Amino acid sequence: MNDAAYTLDGQLDATIPGGGNGRIVKLDRSANPVTVTLRDGSGTDTYVLRGQGDEFTFHAGAPAQIVVTAETYPASILLNLTGQPGLLSTPLANTGGALVEHWGEIPAGDIDGVNRVYTLTEAPNPSTSLMLYRDGLQMRPGGNDYRLAGNVITFEPGNAPEYDAVITANYTA
Repeated sequence: MNDAAYTLDGQLDATIPGGGNGRIVKLDRSANPVTVTLRDGSGTDTYVLRGQGDEFTFHAGAPAQIVVTAETYPASILLNLTGQPGLLSTPLANTGGALVEHWGEIPAGDIDGVNRVYTLTEAPNPSTSLMLYRDGLQMRPGGNDYRLAGNVITFEPGNAPEYDAVITANYTA
């Protein structure tokens, strides 16, 4: 699994059915601590992340449970788990409805100088979280460069990305 950033609005709870290594990093700059608890066959480890960049690195025996809580919400973390395919038995669940941050996503659609419609994996939530880039330049929403409807991006007439343009999107969902 690649790095995935999460905005926590409540407790984050995940189960790892097989063994694996992992890392959780505190992303936000607040002084509010984030507590990581790992429970596996060898016991329970707890670590408190206090400052931006603090991290908890672990090796999980099988099965293992990871619980992440924060003193105040929202809080931002980066989760990286490596090991066997299908490492998590269930998707990460957040009792408060965490938003997942998508970084560098490449929207689906032909980049041919004609096509103006592209699709994101999920609809940005809130819609204003979308930061869309074409060849590294940030595009402007709402009738300037593009429009967003759900998870569909439509570039304005005359603004279709040229052949081989690089389109990337950052957003929460």
